[in-house]
Amino acid sequence: MNSAKIEARTNIKFMVKLGWKNGEIIDALQKVYEDNAPKKSALYKWIASFKMGRNDIEDEVYGGRSSNF
Repeated sequence: MNSAKIEARTNIKFMVKLGWKNGEIIDALQKVYEDNAPKKSALYKWIASFKMGRNDIEDEVYGGRSSNF
């Protein structure tokens, strides 16, 4: 997997565990990654997943289309 994706997802997971709000997480990632920041829809997806207890930062393996983030 792309190291930038792993880095961003790790950062999202870390901020979720610290109890940051969605907007704070998105603002921080956009500030750090600027034009290379993941799309907001992808950020919301990963934030929700980690808030529901997901620990894995890798994509789930399944058939069909690949993930954009």
